[in-house]
Amino acid sequence: MAANGDFTLFILNPAGLSDPALAMAGCRAGGVGVLNAEIALKPPGLAAALARLAAIRAPFGLKWSGSEMPAVLDARRDAKPDWLILDAERNIHLLSATQAFRAGGGRV
Repeated sequence: MAANGDFTLFILNPAGLSDPALAMAGCRAGGVGVLNAEIALKPPGLAAALARLAAIRAPFGLKWSGSEMPAVLDARRDAKPDWLILDAERNIHLLSATQAFRAGGGRV
């Protein structure tokens, strides 16, 4: 799963950019392309970007810093990221949602 020896390579698009082209290129190159949504994207843009990443059929991730888990994780099973990247201190209140994501097969 996008590993190089003992390392997983993550390729992030610039924060706040809704075009996931760089993350898609990372997926195609064998890494884990990550949609960096630290600067929150509006739900339609987030859903569209995740759908484009999912269409590659390679492991991809979402870097999130919102105060709530993005609704698109529940609404679009076909566009659910394999990885969820969070700031542990900032998002400690999302612990139960993070555990549910992991229980569903996601990696954090």
